[in-house]
Amino acid sequence: VTAIDRVQYYGTQQTLPNPIPPATDAVFMNYDNMGRVKERVSRLKADANGNPWFYEMFDYNQAGQLIKTTDGKGNVSINDYDDRGLLVRESLPDPDGNGSQFPLVITHQYDNMARLTATDRGFGRVTRYEYNNRSWLTKITQPDPDGVAGPATSPITLVGYDLRGDQTSITDAMNRTTTLSYDNEQRLLFQNDPDPDGAGPLVAAITGWGYNANNQVTYINEAPAGITSSFQYDALGRLTSTVEPDPDGTGPLASPTTTYVYGTQGLQSIVDPLSHVTSYVRDARGRIKEMTDTAGSLTSYKYDFYDNLRLVTAADRDGAGPMDAPVTEFTYDPYGRLKSKDELATDALNTSRHAVTQYTYDAASNLTSLTDPNLNTTLYAYDNLNRMISDTDSRDNPRTYTYDVAGNMTRSVDRNGRVIEYEYDKLDRQTQEKWQSVNYIPSVTAETLADGHKVNETQVVGWTVPNSLNNRTGTFTLTVGSSTTAPIDWAADAVTIQAALAALPNIGLGNVSVIESNPFDFSRSFTLVFRGARAGQNMPQTTINLSNFTTVPANLSISTSAQTTTQGTLIAEKQKIAINNGPGTTAGVWYLSYAGQVSNPLSPFATGQQVAAELNQFAGIENVSVSTSSGYFEVTFGGTQDSTDMQQIMADVSGLYKTSSVIHRIETQTNAVGELTSTTDTDLVNNKTQSLSYVRDNLGRATNINSTYDAWNIPTVSLVQKFDAEGNRSELSATYGSYTDFKNNYTYDKLHRLTEVTQVGQAGATWITPKRVTQSFNALGQRTGIERFESITTANPVANTVFTYDTANRLSGIAHKQGTTNLDTYSYTYDPLSRLKTVTSTAEGLTAYGYDSQSQLTSADHVNYPDEPFGYDANGNRNTTGYTVSDDNRTMAGPGWTYAY
Repeated sequence: VTAIDRVQYYGTQQTLPNPIPPATDAVFMNYDNMGRVKERVSRLKADANGNPWFYEMFDYNQAGQLIKTTDGKGNVSINDYDDRGLLVRESLPDPDGNGSQFPLVITHQYDNMARLTATDRGFGRVTRYEYNNRSWLTKITQPDPDGVAGPATSPITLVGYDLRGDQTSITDAMNRTTTLSYDNEQRLLFQNDPDPDGAGPLVAAITGWGYNANNQVTYINEAPAGITSSFQYDALGRLTSTVEPDPDGTGPLASPTTTYVYGTQGLQSIVDPLSHVTSYVRDARGRIKEMTDTAGSLTSYKYDFYDNLRLVTAADRDGAGPMDAPVTEFTYDPYGRLKSKDELATDALNTSRHAVTQYTYDAASNLTSLTDPNLNTTLYAYDNLNRMISDTDSRDNPRTYTYDVAGNMTRSVDRNGRVIEYEYDKLDRQTQEKWQSVNYIPSVTAETLADGHKVNETQVVGWTVPNSLNNRTGTFTLTVGSSTTAPIDWAADAVTIQAALAALPNIGLGNVSVIESNPFDFSRSFTLVFRGARAGQNMPQTTINLSNFTTVPANLSISTSAQTTTQGTLIAEKQKIAINNGPGTTAGVWYLSYAGQVSNPLSPFATGQQVAAELNQFAGIENVSVSTSSGYFEVTFGGTQDSTDMQQIMADVSGLYKTSSVIHRIETQTNAVGELTSTTDTDLVNNKTQSLSYVRDNLGRATNINSTYDAWNIPTVSLVQKFDAEGNRSELSATYGSYTDFKNNYTYDKLHRLTEVTQVGQAGATWITPKRVTQSFNALGQRTGIERFESITTANPVANTVFTYDTANRLSGIAHKQGTTNLDTYSYTYDPLSRLKTVTSTAEGLTAYGYDSQSQLTSADHVNYPDEPFGYDANGNRNTTGYTVSDDNRTMAGPGWTYAY
């Protein structure tokens, strides 16, 4: 056992210690005799009875397959397998317990070769798989996005192979084919993308790869542009250099090269393309202990035994000055989750303060609270699938979230009660967003009104003689309907009588039990309970015949009795599904669920007949009838199930909404591969609509974008885009109504950086002034210059800008000129933490900036303007004179301003 700040016990014991040792922070791993984890228990925050706070359990079948997982919150997931050991069913926890949602059940189907052929995620979301005779996957058919009634079809992906099983082609649902080829070692050599424009001038892009003897990529070549990136490695297979493409070909710029140097513990330094070095010092476990950036500033790191970062000490901002180096300390709980972050800050007077942020989690490691340095706490809640359902700020204002069974967010309610609802297709792509004016929360009640069962018939038969001193001999018989028992001795016990009755053809073995309720010999009474195959049946009255019964003395009066005390009957199962629609017109869809099966979508106005039709399609339901006469769906089970105790039918109504309250609707449409083809934004209050439509090429790029405005009195705006062989946008032109407008052309270097933009007017667009802008870059991709012209050539220069950088790659100067005339020049300096220290402008003079240990600006000292002081509370809110901040970090007032939320 190793103890640092927590303890872990590992063993093969079959049971946990009892009692669990009272370690403050301990994690116990309990294994079965096959070495599989059965339980994981923490004593962290045990309750008053010593029960562990965190408890996970894992159950396996005899084949060693995981069949049940119980998480720390008690939520259970179940896996079912067929007799071949194949996973056929995954039952996830019920998201909201007994609420309106039901759990997701994922089912899998296989062929006789144990190949997966279908996965059903409910709501008609079935993905199917097909194979060739070598069992290689050749076809994937995704769910039909809008069901069988809609115009869309199921997206199909086709996969081709060579004789070795390498994928040689992939054809998507838009019939776009990517082809692949390999070398003799089955390494990918070339990828041919789809032709972007079919018969147009563009050609398909080809990417090629090269390898060394260790199968590491040594170059990547992009054709037809001829762009190549290369890579080198050391003897241990570690990357030692990357050489990017030459940006300007035969021009003056060189290929940017980055090199990597290693020590015994790992990466030791990185040299960027401008020869600026970032270096690292590592501890014996390879963790970064110190990092020196390109400016020479040192940051140090410390860790706990479990490699959690515990302490970060940044560079000292003022060197030998009074301020200490900024320190941030982290603590963790026994599961390695961040527990607190403490930022130690000091000011110029070396006054220190702690800014502590605290975090708590639930048993599933979801963040449940965050308390900031001002002790404002935000609370988070989750459903049983660990999806956030609410976050509540320190003023007790919640935001809530609702999800469908697939995990898509269907509703959000902000802190002001504003509601947005979302709809999705069967591929989980958002199709609608509806803004509501009221917070209608759909709800449903699903309960059993009467459990289905059988009431067994009970009958009592017997006789009475005057006294017990009389001798009796002879036999008697019992008759049930048309069947009569063989003679039964007068002294026979209940077992004998039960056997005689069971021999009757209209009763049968095991279908009746007999209990003697009055054992006195002068008065015998037998209770008959009909069960088994006769359970719930209304049986004929059993009668007793004593004609062969004699007494001494003879002819004594003997009385008989025969009555039914409980009549056999069948009690039908009745269940209730009641949807709370509330006032107004309800729209959307809802679903029924039974035993993990999900119905087709149902209308808010579904009839009892429609509900019955959906229920009768479920496996396990034979025949139900549905009545709505009571104002809800009353489901009665019939057929052979009319007296069976059935599972509860569930309903999910999270997809319902009020049409009368929708004030804004956004609708989206996509093509077969999920690319956006249109968006319609409708203001239902003012009855105005804006629409965007997209036409795409074979690479999915938008070549035409049309924007229309219904009832806005704005003409249609059309944009046309063109692209070069590398996928960069090369041209953009616009049409405004019936008028042509601008056309832009774009030029790029070999690193895909924009180097030139020109703009001209299309035919008739005389109001467009020709213009040209060029850009230049250094080896790091930082902009070094901008030149602007009032023409598409170098004629009529307007202004140019030059950017310079220091050895730490920070912006050090900007110079704006018009020809040889200086317009303005800025120079920048930085402190060891790379915070802006001074700005000097030829127009405005010098400004110097000061900071605290948390890098918050504390002063701006201007040469030509009044100085500005800045102060902050522990949470970073400004608290200098004139500022008022509420207890939840909202600024309520500033100099000359007030704010409302």
